[in-house]
Amino acid sequence: MSEWGTGYVDEIPYTYGYCDELNPLRLNLALLRAGLALPAVHTACELGFGHGVSVNIHAAGSVTQWHGTDFNPVHATFAQQLAQAAGTHAQLSAERFSEFCRRDDLPAFDYIGMHGIWSWISADNREVLLDFLRRKLKPGGVLYISYNTQPGWASMQPVRELMNRHFQASAVAAQHAVANVAVDSSVNDATNAAANATVHAQPSVSVRIEAAVDFAQRVFATHPGFAVVNPLLAERVDALSHESPAYLAHEYFNRDWEPMYFSQVASSLVSAGLTYAAPARYVDHIDALNLTTAQRALLSGIADVSLRETARDFCTNQSLRRDYWTRAPRPLSEDEKQAALRAQRVILALPRAAVVLKVRGALSETTLSAALYDPILDALAGHRPETLQHIEDSLRTQGIALPRIVDAVMVLVNMGVLLNAQDDAQILAARPSAAKLNAAICEQARHHGELQFLVSPVSGSGIRVPRVPQLFLLARLHHMEQPEQWAEFASEVLRAADGVPAEVTAPVPVPGSELNGSNSRPISAEPDLKAQARRFAEVHLPILRALGVA
Repeated sequence: MSEWGTGYVDEIPYTYGYCDELNPLRLNLALLRAGLALPAVHTACELGFGHGVSVNIHAAGSVTQWHGTDFNPVHATFAQQLAQAAGTHAQLSAERFSEFCRRDDLPAFDYIGMHGIWSWISADNREVLLDFLRRKLKPGGVLYISYNTQPGWASMQPVRELMNRHFQASAVAAQHAVANVAVDSSVNDATNAAANATVHAQPSVSVRIEAAVDFAQRVFATHPGFAVVNPLLAERVDALSHESPAYLAHEYFNRDWEPMYFSQVASSLVSAGLTYAAPARYVDHIDALNLTTAQRALLSGIADVSLRETARDFCTNQSLRRDYWTRAPRPLSEDEKQAALRAQRVILALPRAAVVLKVRGALSETTLSAALYDPILDALAGHRPETLQHIEDSLRTQGIALPRIVDAVMVLVNMGVLLNAQDDAQILAARPSAAKLNAAICEQARHHGELQFLVSPVSGSGIRVPRVPQLFLLARLHHMEQPEQWAEFASEVLRAADGVPAEVTAPVPVPGSELNGSNSRPISAEPDLKAQARRFAEVHLPILRALGVA
């Protein structure tokens, strides 16, 4: 396995996922709720961008100048091709952190994003990133960081070690097999042929990963004592068999893999001159959805931020933290905070009738108050970007104050029902690059369905649009106006590429799921692409138009 000197699995490309929290627009409500001034994000950087889906979407959906690196050349080449297609001039490289972070031609950044990589890199590389943050994050600038967290990973660490030992042992066994049947000019052709066959029969990384997962499941099938004292773990291990090898390779099988407590990460970031600001995941702001009354009372009495957040992770059994950190943050007065909150804009991203008022926090699934949420949704039913001031004015006769509106809006954004929205000038400026990137992604749908996100210039974020709806949009780009034409076009493409039509999924979520998550539903249970195209035209296309995607 080639690791490019980093300990990071690179024989399997990572998934083509999208992370909404990397969108700088997303930080506005989080920081304002915490009473902190917002940076004007002119320059931004994503470290470890994978295939570059997020960084390209955010570059095409905004006027921000983006930079970034991913050491995997396959990832970087794909990302560079997307940037070229969109014409954003995003500067994306295939350098190691030790090379990229020490370049002298990079600007200072208003925003730096690191999604997941902190858990998967060596201590030396973490020091490189800390030095980069010290030198390159501007005063008032924001860091987004997500990482695997304790104690949520505590019970899975032994499972990861078990799978990793099997993964490494299978590699050693394969190497021994090659050594025992070495090709040598002094032996006969039959022996050489056997050696060549052995070399070419080496199990791939994917096969070794699947075998390691299978081994863990076989161990758990014997009801080991570790599983007895961790009764929920067997289900978690079983779920691994349903994950793709691409995801498993990068999540579980890197040499460096270290879930950390908040207090450990805080110690490092504070040493780099950063201050904890707020959770990046909006639902984590709403304590009532995540903490019991006793837990809230306990945490409210803890003044030390590091201790409080570490204790909070114990209460919620947190396994992945997503946080914003700032350099030299400026606190806002109460008047400044309220004025800035009122100016924030959101847009309804689902059909109004499709919204289901249920959300899942750390405690359980909760049914939201219709008395609070229905008036907010009604105020946004026109599917236009509206300010929180507009919502407040619409609800004034009902006595619903701004803080409750802010919290409710954040919950709805977390659910994917609403999206943060840019101002009109930014939307207008982003439309050309967004249109170019979306056209390029839809063209790729002719050959595969791996990239399932398009960019909205309204939200500056990714919108999940699977392969077949992308083909419908591509047909429209080729001046086909009728749903029947879209269906015929999609059918021809799918048959040429795959032999049979693919499953069709909707570009908007089932109510209650996240817009940019992995959950989606069939547009129609019927195999008839024409019926699916008609439903797309009636239900989904108006939303995509409102978001500037179509």
